[in-house]
Amino acid sequence: MNRQKKDYSEFEHTEYDRYRSIRSNRNNLQLDYFRNNVLFENKGRFTIDIDPFHEFYAMYDELVDYEKECAEREGRAPYKVSMFEDGDLGNDARQELIEYNSQIVEIFKDRLGSADSEEQEITGMQAGASPDMEMDEEPLNNVFSGTNVTLNLGEGILDFVYADFITPSADCLSLYSYWEKLKERSEKNGAQVDRILADFYLTEPEPENNKVYNHLQLSVETYYDYCSTFDEIKDIAYASLYSAIFPPVFTDIKIYSKKQIQQYFYYLMALQKEYLEILEFCFDEDYFPEVLGGYSPGERYVAYRYIHDLPTYIHRNEILRMDGNVDEHETHGGLDFAQYAKVVAKNINKDLSIFTDFAKKYSISESEARMIFVRPRHIYIDYEVRTVADMLELELSKMIEENIHFRKCKRCGRYFIVKGNYNTNYCNRIADGETRSCQELAAMETYKKKVADVPAMAIYQRYYKRYKARERVNQIKKDDFNKWKYKAMDKREDCINGKITPEQFEEWLEGCFPNRPKKDQPQAE
Repeated sequence: MNRQKKDYSEFEHTEYDRYRSIRSNRNNLQLDYFRNNVLFENKGRFTIDIDPFHEFYAMYDELVDYEKECAEREGRAPYKVSMFEDGDLGNDARQELIEYNSQIVEIFKDRLGSADSEEQEITGMQAGASPDMEMDEEPLNNVFSGTNVTLNLGEGILDFVYADFITPSADCLSLYSYWEKLKERSEKNGAQVDRILADFYLTEPEPENNKVYNHLQLSVETYYDYCSTFDEIKDIAYASLYSAIFPPVFTDIKIYSKKQIQQYFYYLMALQKEYLEILEFCFDEDYFPEVLGGYSPGERYVAYRYIHDLPTYIHRNEILRMDGNVDEHETHGGLDFAQYAKVVAKNINKDLSIFTDFAKKYSISESEARMIFVRPRHIYIDYEVRTVADMLELELSKMIEENIHFRKCKRCGRYFIVKGNYNTNYCNRIADGETRSCQELAAMETYKKKVADVPAMAIYQRYYKRYKARERVNQIKKDDFNKWKYKAMDKREDCINGKITPEQFEEWLEGCFPNRPKKDQPQAE
């Protein structure tokens, strides 16, 4: 049957079509390059195992094979495959990159190890490299490649929604504005060097042979595109943990990439806006309390999706895994790493004779049968996640499952995780320009207000400062000062409760440590 090609030029897209469009891959922009696995643990914690296969050491064999194929097709000798050129220049570039990555790690450790978090971890994970390579197996393209990151539920979302994507995106796009102006000037002045540079950045290349021969070519060329992309937008990606561990790929990096940068920026900003709205709608106790009060975050989220014409279901790529490797940051089958190692040590020394009949039954050797049962066998579930959008959705759904709550800080206005029965209206973040957390500042303000409103508090505070200063210079012994402090606090309570007047309280304080006469002042007779 012959069918004419359909004309979609006047097709009306739904709001959900537009919603999915901005969160999906598009021409020359791939959002799902990394394949990360997320394991949820007890006590509201989860670990993200980040894809290790997009680093030079992991791609080395494929890069060598690809170069051999290219050389054979082009009738030339293969080039040496190396991440850095030989000599001092290459060593300097490598050292500069290592130092930059070290700074990034420290920034994230400080941020993800905030006082709102119990214990955050960013830990390296070993990955195999070609045995004939003489190089360190450390991530250089992306500092998170091949690492494990452990967080409390909600920390990833908070890190993302409060990230500053605007500043690095503006800096990145300003480079293109520079080249655009440079091109205009070069065209007017005929400056050959400027024109070459401008053309390199702002015009599409001449048509090339885009023939695809095999999967190896697709893999390697996408890897090269990723390396170029991340180098260009790394400051944007490193603005949050999730944008760093789910990086994009501009799949034809030779083409002027200003549009892809803008699309990626809009993608991040759309997600940030959406999840700030979700936090407010689902968790804010002061948001339409007459309508939403009394409903759980899960019930509110159902209403949110209904109001926004979103499906009443979420797809999660759940994987049932059987056995698997273990390291010191994981627990398997209810065993921590020390317990796991103890079981392995016990099983590896079992007498081979107990496996004789079993080995015959399954046509394997006794030693092979023993090795099968050396490690504890278990089944566990994790999730494969490939985009920032899917990671945010997964974490939010797990928060709702485990009844994790957010609350808006009464001081800085940002949301924070409510821990158990600990009831507070202030977060433990240190706001920009401050040296103390919101909780500490709120406590100080409350105390100052109390001191101002209660005369006994103000009187006590004045004498405490006076005698503490004398204790620091050894005019008052430390033991005497501490004894006085507890007596003074009792007297302060008596004053607050009306047992003594403020004047009597002050008179008592004045007589506790009489001032010593000055050397030139005559002693009293």
